[in-house]
Amino acid sequence: MNAWTYPLLAFALLTSMHARAQTTAEDYFNKAAREYVKEEKIAALRTLDQGLRAHPGDARMRNLAEAIMKEQQQQQQQQSAQQQQ
Repeated sequence: MNAWTYPLLAFALLTSMHARAQTTAEDYFNKAAREYVKEEKIAALRTLDQGLRAHPGDARMRNLAEAIMKEQQQQQQQQSAQQQQ
């Protein structure tokens, strides 16, 4: 083996590990969906924010975030209406 073998093997290993560590848009979406189902809406919105920062063009994450925010707004409106009565 020559002097370059070990550094090249180490670089290949690190590159492989980094590629596996990257989170896909689907990973973010799935995590946010699980949080939403558990009624952890704030956590879901945080996950979607992180996901959209990493994958700004993902329509599924954007749509889920919009749906959660719309639902929260409707709940706030209902609470306000109940308090006024």
